[in-house]
Amino acid sequence: MFAKLISEAQIEIAPRCIYTEGQTYTNPTEEQYLEAGYYEVIKQDKPETKKWYDLVVNYKLENNKIIQDWNYIKQLKPDYGRLIVGYIRENYSLNDELAIQRQRNNSSEKEEEFNQYNVYCDSCKQKAKADLADWEKA
Repeated sequence: MFAKLISEAQIEIAPRCIYTEGQTYTNPTEEQYLEAGYYEVIKQDKPETKKWYDLVVNYKLENNKIIQDWNYIKQLKPDYGRLIVGYIRENYSLNDELAIQRQRNNSSEKEEEFNQYNVYCDSCKQKAKADLADWEKA
């Protein structure tokens, strides 16, 4: 593959036909690509994803070749409260939560449902604390 280097984060892939020096080439040679400012791209295998990191691709021009490189950038520290709410929303919608809280004193069955909900919310807090500790270590 041939491409032009636009920036560290962007390349423009070469078309199959290029126009250079008044000529159109349908199957350009490497020399014709070079004349038009396109360079061979050396791709690196995309590394595995890591929890708490984003993968960013970078390109650099080296010895008439565009070298692709991958870097990990650590994500911003997650918000404790948002983590908890996200985990709660995996099992309970806001409407579900309000209904459970509103009806908890209606019957022993509803009180038990409320207690199960509370236990689940406490487990979400523990999971959020563990995730924040994991983020700190990463």
